[in-house]
Amino acid sequence: EVLEIVDIPMPETAEGAVLIEVIAAGLNPADSRLREGLLAERMPAHFPQGQGSDFAGFVRATGRGVTQCEVNDAVIGHASRASHATHLTVPATNLTPKPPHLPWEVAGGLFVTGTTAWAAVNALGIAAGDTVVISAAAGGVATRRGLRALASFRARSSPAGPSVAPRRSAWVTAARGAAPETPPSGMLDP
Repeated sequence: EVLEIVDIPMPETAEGAVLIEVIAAGLNPADSRLREGLLAERMPAHFPQGQGSDFAGFVRATGRGVTQCEVNDAVIGHASRASHATHLTVPATNLTPKPPHLPWEVAGGLFVTGTTAWAAVNALGIAAGDTVVISAAAGGVATRRGLRALASFRARSSPAGPSVAPRRSAWVTAARGAAPETPPSGMLDP
């Protein structure tokens, strides 16, 4: 009820940046919290402003010095409050290639949750024999990358399993192809 669609000039591509034609854009919990003013101390909002951070699309122009992508590359990325647009510019460092097997609507919501999960997985330093529990496996970070990480953990001979609230167990099993396991003693999922 407070959002409106407006026409703005086509963004210009600066040095180190790329122009993206947005095919799909995601919405994260932080986006709605921003609008409600709940993140004002960490991320002040100045309305009117753009909305959204995750996107998937095609590179349509590159600024001087951009070498990591080319025009017509399919990419996913992160924009600071600007992904809900037909076109946007972002630093080339905010992009990664779109996984070719992912539908656009999935890729458009992958970047923030995906990079969060990827950083967490890499920070763990999993070794053979380690037990890994992915808590709150029905949440965005776990479902986007966490359950896929199970295959990686299991390939390293590490027992791994998602931990979810009982009401989400069937959904995780059906939608994500991973059977939830009983959390270790003392660990409760809300």
